Amino acid sequence: MDNNTANLDLWMRLRWENPKSARYYEARLCQNLWGDWEIQLAWGGLGNRLGGGHCESVGSYEDGLVSLEQVAKRRKQRGYRRVC
Repeated sequence: MDNNTANLDLWMRLRWENPKSARYYEARLCQNLWGDWEIQLAWGGLGNRLGGGHCESVGSYEDGLVSLEQVAKRRKQRGYRRVC
């Protein structure tokens, strides 16, 4: 697979929710239009339209998996539970 071909089978989406604070957090590992890997982060309140987002470039798919593990660890520490 060259760098400009998207491999949709490798893309990942994770979501956490915190029922106590009524908040959610999502992380997606995907490729952008140029075939580079990135982590897309989104967060906000459950039941309202408040929230934000951020996109971070990662060097490779494997680097992205490491970043997702770090995000998951942080969400668990903050009382979130994974819902998908």
